[in-house]
Amino acid sequence: MKKVKLILLIDDDHEDQIIFKHVLSKITKDIECACVSNGKTGIETARAMKVLPDVIF
Repeated sequence: MKKVKLILLIDDDHEDQIIFKHVLSKITKDIECACVSNGKTGIETARAMKVLPDVIF
């Protein structure tokens, strides 16, 4: 079983978030992507996650 990677995307442009997730889904299904719209929410989201993201953009 492959380990699912987790990405936290911080981007204030909702359309960019959608495009990023769409492209990611075309590349692989083994990556989950959580999206937030600003840095403060990004920090709060990362702290609340049971598992820290592998990558933050």
